[in-house]
Amino acid sequence: MAENSTKRPLKINDGIDRLLLVEGKDEVNFFEKMLEYLDIKNTQIMDAGGSKKFKEKYKIIVKDPNFKNVTHFGFVRDAEENSAKDAFNSIIDVFHSLEVFNNSLIRTPKTPGEISKFFHPISNQYKYKLGVFIMPDNQSPGMLEDLCLKSIEGNPLYACVEQYISCVKETDPQGQLEEQKARVQAYLAGKKPIVNSLGLGAQSGCWDFSHPAFQSIQTFLKDLFS
Repeated sequence: MAENSTKRPLKINDGIDRLLLVEGKDEVNFFEKMLEYLDIKNTQIMDAGGSKKFKEKYKIIVKDPNFKNVTHFGFVRDAEENSAKDAFNSIIDVFHSLEVFNNSLIRTPKTPGEISKFFHPISNQYKYKLGVFIMPDNQSPGMLEDLCLKSIEGNPLYACVEQYISCVKETDPQGQLEEQKARVQAYLAGKKPIVNSLGLGAQSGCWDFSHPAFQSIQTFLKDLFS
């Protein structure tokens, strides 16, 4: 799920050694708030502008003069209708095609959610980390919306959301309803203040990050950026 982003140059900020590349501006807003919740600092989140633009944006990022300072690098993208493995392989193909990691001391991850690490004996710590997380859970087809909706299944508002979706489908059976996105929008419409995107919902506190649904992605982020 990638919200259209404004065109702006990708630039790694001075002093940054942790990067997270996500699909769009909505994900930037979402993960800014999640990293804040996890007390993970000194991490820059960058917007790829869509799932099909990771290679284009990654090519720009690795040419940035400050890329040499990056020691922790994560990617998050949606599986969408595909398997998590297919989405994961699309990211790994980006690494290999640009030959950034082919002859380096760190290998690429073998499975979604795995963190590849290089142990530096002098500093006695994991110096470099690389990881790829595929929404919603590194296994199922779907997207960030699916993960967030799972976190509100027990919320009383969720029954109202389902009633709305049922009404829309019954009223317009030929309509091309994007059900998960519509569910998110319907849920956010019942919150205050009303916001119009999943990421802004995170900024406004609409998603409860203590919910078990978020445990897998939070474990990934803590392991990657610790």
